[in-house]
Amino acid sequence: MDPQMDSSMDPDMDTTGGWRLRLFAVLSLLVGLVFAGGILEGVARWHPLERIQVVSLSQVDSEVVDGVPIWQSKRSVPERVGRPCEARPEVVLVGSSILWGSGISDSESPRSQLAQRLPEACVTLLGQPAYSFSNQRVEVARHLETHTPRVVVWEIWHNSPHEWSVLGDVAYNFGPTSVDTETLPSPFGLPPQGNLVLFSHSAAYRHMVVSRLSSNHEGLAGFSTRFASEQLAPVLDGLRQRGVHLVLAYMPPLSRPFEESARSRSTLYAMVDETVGASVESVWVAEQMAARNVDVVGARVDTCCHYSASGSAALADILSEAVAPLLERVATTAPQQP
Repeated sequence: MDPQMDSSMDPDMDTTGGWRLRLFAVLSLLVGLVFAGGILEGVARWHPLERIQVVSLSQVDSEVVDGVPIWQSKRSVPERVGRPCEARPEVVLVGSSILWGSGISDSESPRSQLAQRLPEACVTLLGQPAYSFSNQRVEVARHLETHTPRVVVWEIWHNSPHEWSVLGDVAYNFGPTSVDTETLPSPFGLPPQGNLVLFSHSAAYRHMVVSRLSSNHEGLAGFSTRFASEQLAPVLDGLRQRGVHLVLAYMPPLSRPFEESARSRSTLYAMVDETVGASVESVWVAEQMAARNVDVVGARVDTCCHYSASGSAALADILSEAVAPLLERVATTAPQQP
């Protein structure tokens, strides 16, 4: 009697069964990876990107001018941004959410309070929350097509030098980070087109990129100097040629007492002052607040940079003291018309 053959010893059956097991294992792994990737992607889409500013341009009244996005908040009402000037000289505030007055009412905003202190002038705000210098420059250029202000007060803040990257209907501010030819950071060294495709379609990849952001390779001093000399200075020169009086308002962080901020100027502020300070009126807000014994806790609505109603009133006092003498000079140095 022939011995019974053990099926496990059959070479053909071993080959077929082993192949099926390996295929099943591979397919199971792939399905698991796809499933896990789907969960990761879903979680990433649910969570907003941190450390950077993101504006959904489809959610606001927006347009892109020469690659630079500009937008208008639904709260851009006359009390917040100003009314037509008619025959009065115009004072223009150029800034971000700081001069916009995020966190306080329209009547408490810096523009509204400054207008109350300068009844002989018309005060206009050119700025929106999250604006950096690039957005502000576009707004100013557009305003100059039909207006010539007497005085421009330009807010300087740590976000000022940062550029915006537009991808579809979303604008990203990556801060002082080096970008590739597609204006996107590429911390993993991918080719620009590949980086663009992944960043456009994968929320998980966007989170990975943002988590790896680092400062511009030039260093803060070089980055600040380039901003001051190549971007800010030419715009200010153009305004001066139009006969416009200029004020730069250096805004302090509100995370520490004004006295501390007054004692230590940032690298950016020092470079801007070194480059253009001799040709403008400079207002160091921290020093002025400290001189008035303003308590930073009562003057703020957050520890970033946004003022409470009382802080906004103190800021308006400071700015009016700088602007009022410039308005008095207007009678002898009328600005050129566009």
